[in-house]
Amino acid sequence: GGWSAGTYNQDQWLQVEFPKINVVTEVITQGSNRRNGRVTSYRVLSSMDGVKWIERGQFSEIPFSGDANTKLYNKFTERFIAKYVRINPLTWSGDVEVRVGYLGCDYSKYINLNESFDNTFPPIVLNRIIDNDFNTCMNIP
Repeated sequence: GGWSAGTYNQDQWLQVEFPKINVVTEVITQGSNRRNGRVTSYRVLSSMDGVKWIERGQFSEIPFSGDANTKLYNKFTERFIAKYVRINPLTWSGDVEVRVGYLGCDYSKYINLNESFDNTFPPIVLNRIIDNDFNTCMNIP
C-alpha cells in the first residue's frame, strides 16, 4: 500500500486530518510496497483549519540504503500542534509514493476550540504536556 501521486511534480501533497488536535513530534516515512517508488525528500506543513498552513520542516532521505519497508524517523526541531498535516514531496526515486505515520500526543483536552489561537506554543508548555502525560503519547491515529 501507500500513497501514490497522480502527477509527478512538486505540486503534489498527501494530507491527513487527525481525529483530535495533536502535538506532533516526529514523522515516519516508508517507500511503497506496491511498486518501486519512494519519496526521497519532502517538506511538512501543518494547519489547524485546513486553510492556513505553516511549514514545519524539510527532510531528506538521501543517501538511502534499505528497501521499501525501511522506516525512516525524522524529529521536528520544534514540536507543534495540528489538526491537519501535509507531506509535500520535493524529490523521489521511481514513482512518487510514500507511506507516512506521525508520532505525538493527544492535545485536545488542553484546548478550547471556541477561542482563537495560533498553533505555536512555548516549548516548555508542550514539553510539560508530553513529558507528564504518557498515556496519550503514541502513534497518532
